[in-house]
Amino acid sequence: LRTAQKDSDLAMLQHKIQHGQQAAETLKVSTSGLQERISKLEGAVEDARVLSRDRQKSVDEYRKSNQQLQHLCKLQTTSFRVLQENLADNQRELRRVQQALDGAERAAALADSLLAAKDVELA
Repeated sequence: LRTAQKDSDLAMLQHKIQHGQQAAETLKVSTSGLQERISKLEGAVEDARVLSRDRQKSVDEYRKSNQQLQHLCKLQTTSFRVLQENLADNQRELRRVQQALDGAERAAALADSLLAAKDVELA
């Protein structure tokens, strides 16, 4: 009876061992699949990091370009203001010269009149 019990216990243990080995094999396959997925995810994370760094570089370059453009716009605004001031100065100078020219023409006309009158007197 004891032998039959031992045989039964042994058969039960062998069954449990076999079941445990099958479960271990299933876990190995499952673990292998998980490792594969983890590796793919790690690759995707690294790709995302590279993209993020590239995007940050692009943002930094854009900001730098934007600052340079803002600086150029300020310079152009300043240049335009200086040109406007120079134009106004030149227009004032032109009016002054024109007034002087007009005065010189009037003086020349008066001198011509006086000379003509003198010529009439002498004749």
